[in-house]
Amino acid sequence: MSSGLGERWYTKHFWIKKYPVCFLTHRHLDIIGRLIREGKVKPDQVEWIETEVGPVDATIDRPEPKDLEDAKFSMQHVVACLMLDGEVGVDTISWRKIEGEKYKEFRKRVRVKVHEEWPKTFMSGVGRVTILLKNGQKIMEEMDQVIGGPKYPLKAEDFAKLYEKFAGAVLNKTQIERSAEILLDIEKQRDLKELFDIIVFRK
Repeated sequence: MSSGLGERWYTKHFWIKKYPVCFLTHRHLDIIGRLIREGKVKPDQVEWIETEVGPVDATIDRPEPKDLEDAKFSMQHVVACLMLDGEVGVDTISWRKIEGEKYKEFRKRVRVKVHEEWPKTFMSGVGRVTILLKNGQKIMEEMDQVIGGPKYPLKAEDFAKLYEKFAGAVLNKTQIERSAEILLDIEKQRDLKELFDIIVFRK
């Protein structure tokens, strides 16, 4: 029972979900997001985008999401939103984007290739993305793990940016900055009343 005890600490093996959509899409979103930020790909340049997944991850092959829940698990939808909006946020999962003509059109350019020979586990193989541009150039990138996993951990400033992005829907700038300051130094706080006053909404 004590074999290996103290040799592996799972508190250091947590994963951060950076996007409010199915985690099985995150490796591919990380790749495409980086290519967008580096200026290597723009929506009007794209002929098609192919994402490669294992047999279990095939559940995200949903070309035409029929409702909000379906959109959250649709590789086609979340990639289209990332390409057209430059980010994946809370409003990615909305009827406006499910039914929006430009999103419908771009979803047709996104396909999922399933590798049945890969291990039958979540996020098996590699997250591979191939993009064919209209000028004939082909870009292929792959990632074995998401950014925010044990292998590629986020830095404190990355956490702060994520917090600002999602807390911005309910808190103002001053509240975000102060609550983030407390949270990033929470082990030294003697009293959390100030934090609760910021994040708890009372009638």
